[in-house]
Amino acid sequence: MKQKITLVGLMLFFATFTFGQNAAVENQRKSTKSSFEKHLKAFSSKDKKNSHERAFQKYRLNTESTQHKSAQTIKQSLDSLIYQQWDDTTSQWIDYFKVEYTYDANGNLTQFFAYLWDETTSQWVASRRYEYTYDSNGNTLTEIAYEWDEISSQLVAKIKVEYTYGEYGKTQTIYYLPDEETGLLVLSWKEEIAYDSNGYVILYSNLNWNGSSGEFILHSKKELTNNSNGNVIQDIEYLYEEDTLQWYSSKSEYTYDENENQIQYIGYRYNQVTSQWFGDSKSEYSYDENGNMIMEIRYVIDNSSGQSFMESKVEYNYDTNGNPTILIYYSYYASVPIVHSKYVYSYDLLFTLDDLIMPSVYWFYSDNSNKIMNKPTEYVIYYWDSDLGDWVSSEKRIYYYSDDNSTKVKDWDKNISKIYPNPVSEYLTFSIADSNNATFEMFDLQGRKIMIREVTNNEKINLKNINSGMYIYNLYVNGYKQTGKLIKE
Repeated sequence: MKQKITLVGLMLFFATFTFGQNAAVENQRKSTKSSFEKHLKAFSSKDKKNSHERAFQKYRLNTESTQHKSAQTIKQSLDSLIYQQWDDTTSQWIDYFKVEYTYDANGNLTQFFAYLWDETTSQWVASRRYEYTYDSNGNTLTEIAYEWDEISSQLVAKIKVEYTYGEYGKTQTIYYLPDEETGLLVLSWKEEIAYDSNGYVILYSNLNWNGSSGEFILHSKKELTNNSNGNVIQDIEYLYEEDTLQWYSSKSEYTYDENENQIQYIGYRYNQVTSQWFGDSKSEYSYDENGNMIMEIRYVIDNSSGQSFMESKVEYNYDTNGNPTILIYYSYYASVPIVHSKYVYSYDLLFTLDDLIMPSVYWFYSDNSNKIMNKPTEYVIYYWDSDLGDWVSSEKRIYYYSDDNSTKVKDWDKNISKIYPNPVSEYLTFSIADSNNATFEMFDLQGRKIMIREVTNNEKINLKNINSGMYIYNLYVNGYKQTGKLIKE
């Protein structure tokens, strides 16, 4: 049990620093279901700054906040989430971890408390706390994580993150980590993001702080290539030695079908001796008629032969609303799939996400978390016991909500602002009342962001190059959010 507690704690310590991620940036990243033990190794290594930086860069999850606003009189807010483990001896669920949330009047997460269950005292013991601040547009400005220190018996700041935004989204993220001698938070490293004229991310740069010279030194960068629809088709990562001589590190290539669903990913490494790329991993994805991912198969590529060998498989199932309900994981041995674990999700279908105030739904650890439409209530993890020939309970997470008075969330008369015509064939016009500008977002039915644009009253935007079909849009005006469906003819 202690091992799992440590893992969950680290998952929270690192994963919570994704609540403020801007979708225009994060939709460009490859969704990754990686192990958080890698974060543990990164943070405990001797070269904390560099390895911690790479952990954030490579394993950051796609976890845009889902703090929706609606015109309902009473909304429900997620107050806490309790983790339980199955005790084989007593055949009971046992509490071992809990998180609690607090929000501001706009439904933004302001504090996040984490507790461990003390079996000796039968009490929850403070473990970590996270604090968040926002600008007037709801963008996260700062995030600070505190960890309980046994020696001083108090929470001590362990990491601070500051964000800067530009026309297309986040442009800079600065990280502060504790100084080894004083324990005070000091500049550590930063990430810079560059966009092209279409608002697509084309470059991530990571720079380490050099205290001696008083400047940031380039440590690594990732260059992205996008297709006309804004989907990343290739990214190449470069690392730098102290003398600033760069070398290739890794490359990723992405392939999409006619519906813009990603169907293949291939990862490459660079051989410095032969000056050639060689494939080392591959993933293939398949979808149902609704665009829901139903299967993901991962491969390991043999360096010498170039042959691919199946490593693992994930099968996804959904309810009639499109919520992920069951995920089954398999490992391959001699090309034979061996069932490993199963995740079972439950929902309250009377509530949609627009009826809730809650942080990101990344707690489901699903590449399809953005597909969730209704109120999450719990999910249970099972492991396959080959000796018993049956599923065995392992872990459960339960979501607790309370009614939230409408005074904490602004209502919005949807007639105040409009978009027309709908359906639209070419030009979409905005009628925005009581504001000089607004933010317009457009998503396909798979949840991928097609467009983000600052617009003004009576402005027209050209959608001629957008494929015909149905889309979902968000319109943000003065801190309010309007969501609807848009048909492109």
